Amino acid sequence: INEVIRGSLGSGLPIGIIPLGTGNVLAKEMGVPKDPLSALEYMSAGQAWAIDLCRLDDGRVFACMLSAGIEGAIIRALKQARAGGSMHMSQYLPLGLNALRDANYMMRVTIDDRVFSESASYAIIANTHSFGGPVEIVSRARPDDGHFDALVSSADMRYAYPALMASAMVRQVSRLQGVREKAGTKFLFESADGRDVPYQFDGEFAGILPVAGRVLKQGVTILAKRGNYGE
Repeated sequence: INEVIRGSLGSGLPIGIIPLGTGNVLAKEMGVPKDPLSALEYMSAGQAWAIDLCRLDDGRVFACMLSAGIEGAIIRALKQARAGGSMHMSQYLPLGLNALRDANYMMRVTIDDRVFSESASYAIIANTHSFGGPVEIVSRARPDDGHFDALVSSADMRYAYPALMASAMVRQVSRLQGVREKAGTKFLFESADGRDVPYQFDGEFAGILPVAGRVLKQGVTILAKRGNYGE
């Protein structure tokens, strides 16, 4: 969907999403039904919602979230493992444990040209409040408010990430020790200690820090009902 969105920038054409396969984070966030026929009926209602995007300095765009650190490492490992063919469920746990073992990252996070954190072990830019399900990282994020919401944690993710995910299930991440949030329109993530830090956006491995970007207000129109957000 990211490639479709990028290709449609400036066209003014609304995009309809029919969820197929796995993931479908944006579709879930927009309340699009899982059943393809129901999704078509939903889109045919003719309602459209202009949402913000985030555009990276290299031209790539994302609609939901970008995170750096352990999630980037996990998704990179999954991509590498899947390159050899289908994966068995027994392979997922070792991948996660390996990523967790090396998750003591150190990042510098700059928001709107001001340093927000010099020691972030986990950092995320959220245009939506969840990963398309019950895992809600940044509860106050909305895709149509003209800004993103950044969240960082200075806690060592080798030990803190399981608690972060558990808190996300009950919408309490912001209450964790070491967590800070800030709204903004421009961001820069950098490694603070020279170590390679992987990042992902919208569930796809995207590269190694640094990464910079900014909000693209009302960057795309989705065939969806505004009132269905988060359902």
